[in-house]
Order: sequence, then structure tokens, then C-alpha cells
Amino acid sequence: MAYSYQSVVSNGTLTNLLLTIEYGSRSEISVYFDGTPTSAWSWVGTIEKQITFSPAVPYGTTVLIRRATALQAPKHVFSTGAQFKAQAVDDNTSQLLRAAQEAQEFSNDLRLSVVNTESGELAFVTGGSEKMRIDANGNVGIGDPNPAGWNSKLLVKGVSGYVHAAVVSQGNASSDVAAVIVSANSGAYAAATQAYGDGLVQVNLSGANGKSRRTLLSTSNSVRWAYGADAASEAGSNTGSNFFIARHADNGTYLGRTYVTRDVGDFVFEAAIYPQADSAKPVGSPSNRWSTVYAGTGVINTSDAREKNEVRPLTAAEVSAAKALAREIGAYKFLSAIASKGAGAREHIGMTVQRAIEVMASFGLVPSNYGFICYDAWATQTETIPATEASDAVIGQNGDVVIPAVEAKPEETKVIREAGDRYSFRMDELMAFISRGVSAALEDQEARLRALEARIQL
Repeated sequence: MAYSYQSVVSNGTLTNLLLTIEYGSRSEISVYFDGTPTSAWSWVGTIEKQITFSPAVPYGTTVLIRRATALQAPKHVFSTGAQFKAQAVDDNTSQLLRAAQEAQEFSNDLRLSVVNTESGELAFVTGGSEKMRIDANGNVGIGDPNPAGWNSKLLVKGVSGYVHAAVVSQGNASSDVAAVIVSANSGAYAAATQAYGDGLVQVNLSGANGKSRRTLLSTSNSVRWAYGADAASEAGSNTGSNFFIARHADNGTYLGRTYVTRDVGDFVFEAAIYPQADSAKPVGSPSNRWSTVYAGTGVINTSDAREKNEVRPLTAAEVSAAKALAREIGAYKFLSAIASKGAGAREHIGMTVQRAIEVMASFGLVPSNYGFICYDAWATQTETIPATEASDAVIGQNGDVVIPAVEAKPEETKVIREAGDRYSFRMDELMAFISRGVSAALEDQEARLRALEARIQL
């Protein structure tokens, strides 16, 4: 039993507590909630060994009552000729006894000892067993007397024997690596490292194959967003470890996710995709085109009369050009398809923009004035890859590579796409233009037929 303190864990209704420890004066008593001094208590009556709490102590709170015997002076000071009473002797003896109890119980809670006088290691012992050690190199091990085994400056080890956290410092002539590592018994760990020189900072969440590694963004302990690598097993060919962003409801319930596959980098969306600003940004670019667009319905284009000037009829020259363009429609194959598929390349129906330009110009029209004629050019596109300084691998206590080694690489400028240009159509507008020509041709035919019918009737 303890002589100088007592503790109890509140069940949520704790309002009164009877003291079982002895004390000389009420002023020697202090109260703590979860190790923090508190004033939310008072004595019951004037002589009772009982205290009260208002309001009731919250559920799960550890209440500690500790005595600190007054040591400024003996309780009774005897003077020459004074009456020597047994009670006074007992009071002074009790004061010394209580002070000795407190010293002993404090010593049991905390004890420092020099483990090895030659190496100068310092151990902190509480509850009769070692809890922390500082070795001769200044490395600190909490729960483990050998922080150097993890090459760590600060090592925190859990009761299960697995490393919970470690601060690692490891360097060579050209670089230094500092890392904070958090580990669990499942083999998962998180590490944040900083490389000397360029200030590179990286966060590494690692775990066993087929295990999810994620970062949670929460509000009031309820998850709102989660992102990381999913639990898809890695089975070669770059499969598995797909990146995901998951949504959660107000109560933390999973709502769905968007993810990126690791093997080909496909984006998979569960909801609508739209730009932040209306009609401000394209999808793709002249030099970065989508190969194919699959859709359940046709593309919807704005055609509101309120957003256009008055539609004018096509001129005779335009109608003639439209008729001529209709006659240019034929079959062709893409050279890239021929290169990859050979004779199996499929045929497409249409014409070239260059031929359409020639036809339009032959009728005195300026091709670039029409929206279905498009031309784009682009400059050489490059990407600068920053230089990387070398750093050694960080090895765990079990020989596992916690943080891989980094190979030194110089800064590199890589050409992403060479300069070039390309002609293209807005096919919907081209077909509308040609349709007017076909309609005019049909109208001509109908007029000629009506004329012939009239002559026959005469």
C-alpha cells in the first residue's frame, strides 16, 4: 500500500472521496486530475478526512491525492524547562515518519543510476525497472537501452517490443539524413526525412504488401478525407498500390473515392468532373491530345440565340465551296496506325484540312476566317529535374531498410515534346457547312425537276 498518496479513476459520478492516507495538516494535501494540479475540490467540514468535487469528476479521469509533509520546522520545538509530553514526541516522530515515507515512495517512482562508469551511460529507473537510458554518444532510448541499434538519436519503444518512434541522424561526407520513424507491430511505419543540401523533405508511409497506407484529415475526430495507397496487392507489372482520395460523411461514414492506378496511371472518378471557371479552360492541348473520347450521349455545344449575333445566310461562293467540299470526302488511314498495325489499320472517312483550305481559297474565301479550319503551333516543351544529393539508407534494428539510399544525380533538363504544328477540323462545324452545300445541291435538283415537269405538262 502507498503511505503518501492514493488514486482513483472516476466513473463519471465521483463527487466525494474519503482520504485513506495520514497527514499532519490539510495544507499538506494536493489534488491532481490526470497528473495536472486542480482546484476543483474542497474539504468536507472542518475535521473530516473527506474532500468533495464540483462538478463530478469526468469519466476516466485519474484522481491523485498526494501528501507533502511540511519540513520547514519540527511540529513541536522543545525549550529548556518545558513540559516533555508524549503527544508532542509522537507528533514530531509522525512528521519524520511521513517525510521518510514520501522520500521512499518517490525514490521507488524515480531512480537515477550510472550503469557503466567507464562508458558513462546514464539510466533512469522507475517502478523498480529501467525505463530510459542515455548512452555515451548522447543517444536516448526510451523503453530500449540500445538506441544505437536503430542508428537513432531518440528511440521510443512500446511495451510489445516494437519500435513506436525513432529520430535518426545518419550522414556521410556530403549529406546528412534526419528522420522521424513511427513503427507498429504490423510491419507498417511512417518516416519523415530531410536531406542536407537542397532541403528535400519527404514523408514515407510504408507497410506490408496488401495493406492500406493512408493519411486522414478529420474534424472533431470524424474523418472527412483520406488519401494514400489502397490495399490492392502488388503482383508485378506495376499493379497494386493504387493512389486514392476518399470522401467521408459528417459522421465519418465512407462515401466513395477517386483513385489513380499505379500500372498505367488511369484516373477513375466516381462523380462529375467540371472546370472551376465556365468556358475558360480546354481539355487537352494541340500537342497533348486525347486519343479517344467515349461518351454515352453526344457532345452538347452552346447554341443559345442570346449568345450569338444574327445568323446570316451563306453567300453563293460559300455554298459553292460547301458543295465542292462534299465531293472531297473520301477514305484514308492515319500514318501512325499504319506504322503500328500495318495492313490492319482501319480506314476513316473525311478529308485533310490542307485540301479544304485549297478548295475554300479557290472560291475566293479566306479559310482562316472560318471556325472549322484550325491551326496550332507549339514551342519545344522541357522539364527540369532537380539535382539529388546522395544519402545512405537508414537500416532498422532488424536489418530492414527503413529509408532507401538515394543516389546522387545532377540537374537534368528533359525534352518532353519537340516544337511542331498541326492542322485540324471542328468536325461539327465542317459537317454543318458541307450540309448547307448538299442542301443547296438538292434544292437545285428539285428546281430542275419542277422545271422539267412543267415542260412535260405543256
